[in-house]
Amino acid sequence: MINREPARANTDDLSRGSFGTQDAYIGSVQMPAGAPGNKTTYYVAVSSNSQLPTALNGTFTSGASNTLVRLEPVSSLQRIAEDHIGFQGYTSGGLSGSTLVQPTTPLFDLTDSISLATNVVPFTLNDVVLYTAQAGTSGLKTINPFTGTTWINDVGNLPTTGPARTIGDLVMRSDGRLFAVESLAGAQNTAGRLIELDPATGAATVIGNDGIPDIVAATTPPNPQELTSPGIDALSWLRTNVATYDLYYSVQGGRRGAGVDTSSSTLYRADPASGSAAAAQGQPWGIRGEIYETTEGDLGRTTGMAFVGGTLYGVSNLGFFYQIDTGTGRASNVVNLGGSFSALALGPQNVEGGRYANMLFASTSTGVINAIDLNGNLQAVFSTGT
Repeated sequence: MINREPARANTDDLSRGSFGTQDAYIGSVQMPAGAPGNKTTYYVAVSSNSQLPTALNGTFTSGASNTLVRLEPVSSLQRIAEDHIGFQGYTSGGLSGSTLVQPTTPLFDLTDSISLATNVVPFTLNDVVLYTAQAGTSGLKTINPFTGTTWINDVGNLPTTGPARTIGDLVMRSDGRLFAVESLAGAQNTAGRLIELDPATGAATVIGNDGIPDIVAATTPPNPQELTSPGIDALSWLRTNVATYDLYYSVQGGRRGAGVDTSSSTLYRADPASGSAAAAQGQPWGIRGEIYETTEGDLGRTTGMAFVGGTLYGVSNLGFFYQIDTGTGRASNVVNLGGSFSALALGPQNVEGGRYANMLFASTSTGVINAIDLNGNLQAVFSTGT
């Protein structure tokens, strides 16, 4: 700016653009003229540098009204470098045309995809965050799924304590919201409830109880919606549209007359807004059926579920992997992988060119993660193999 100040107090010296360090001038500005015979109007806004219009505060305020607005240097400055994404430079000109002005030192070579690739760090499974949960202090953790090592050992405490209240399953929905089901053993007319967790702190917000009614033995004829269950073993979200999801539960237990076989599971569809799986007139909520292949209870408890496209997959505590019919609960394409599974999640969709998009990640009761393709074959994708 010192070169723009006049050598003397001479207002006729137009080679300079400022009267001193305290005035509002930034130098002469050349504006394109309008077409001959037409009038062109320009508006000038002058404001103090101690304030900033609310519409432009996204650069400085985390809670800005418009976080997408970015500030750039005025076009009269020669830019040494810049960090635009996907292009470099800026256009300058008037009604007769414009010119692309490049920075002095481009940060990246954008000539073609090959040149650009030399500056790109691949997004791999080693960069993905996997959440795990168990009830009580320091219950929510993050894991590196590639190596199995812990990212953050204590994201936050989970609200469940005691043998009757446990986390049955944990699912990150495709919109980035983290949900869990909390079992409420001993509570009347409910197996558990849906809660939402803050991924940064573990703080829980209760969505609602499942509302599944207990079995009333004297009911004639028996109410098929009733199931006296100690908890919810798994949940899964099916995205049906933008910000629209269907919700399914695997509820521990299979009905046997007036009793319950707790070594099996029953599929319910729930209200995604309230978490209730109680039957409601005019709504699809309620029981779908016990999850088994040929004989009730033959797969054990379904402890993990995940959708790939519109197909629901499940794993059980007896080591089975299978597809689940969302209309009836019946299982098909059953593969016995052995061991005991505790959860199931859809693989990351955009990592390594979509390599894991059609894989499922299953955790075992001993803390081992397995990658499984849709045919039930184990995949060697981890640092230690499968």
